[in-house]
Amino acid sequence: MRTTFGEIRCIYLGSIGTLVETSELQLLAFNSAFKEYGLPWKWDLKEYQEMLLKAGGQDRLKRYAASCNTNLDEKNIKVLHGLKTQFFEELLQSKTLSPREGVEELMTTCLKSKIMLCWITSTSQQNINAIRNSLKEKLDFNVFDLITSENDCIKSKPDPEIYLNSIEKTQVPKHLSVAIEDSESGFYSAEKAGLKCLVVPGEYKKSQNYNSSACVLPSLKNFHIDRSGLGFFGASAIT
Repeated sequence: MRTTFGEIRCIYLGSIGTLVETSELQLLAFNSAFKEYGLPWKWDLKEYQEMLLKAGGQDRLKRYAASCNTNLDEKNIKVLHGLKTQFFEELLQSKTLSPREGVEELMTTCLKSKIMLCWITSTSQQNINAIRNSLKEKLDFNVFDLITSENDCIKSKPDPEIYLNSIEKTQVPKHLSVAIEDSESGFYSAEKAGLKCLVVPGEYKKSQNYNSSACVLPSLKNFHIDRSGLGFFGASAIT
């Protein structure tokens, strides 16, 4: 089935997971940080998948600490999350990562078609730098017209703040924009901001709820941008 989005002038790629699959590395980094910090925590795959329903690593740690009656103040949470980021960077450097299928082609098409392309993530600048460094031989991050971080919002996804702030910066009308997300929290964030959103679920996020999304795709290979007979560029997706 083909889903059409009409004229497109801006595409918002969501979190890290829309570019590259890192969920397994993130889980390993969290558990390494817990061990280093001296906490008797070890997240398994099932509970981590449940935690991914809400974005934001530090918020995730706060919620888990509260559920375990572990007293961690704001300073300790930041130290713990900093350890996790350190281990995550080390794992990224030790692995050969590849962009998710269709990402390179989408970036090339947007550049040639002069369609704005934005990476709307609320992760730390450290994580962004680590991802850029890991994929620098395969992706040209200069193609992005806008890259956001945790510094661009107060509330994490599924709150729409990060998207609303980005829409204000791009000045592209919502009806001429499409968001692409990999998680339920990211999808709801884009939807609440008034954007059409399609989902390409991450490996650990396939069982999340995307019932009201424009469409759910196995790969960005299924997302197409073509020049219409009227001269503008339109987008469509095949499910």
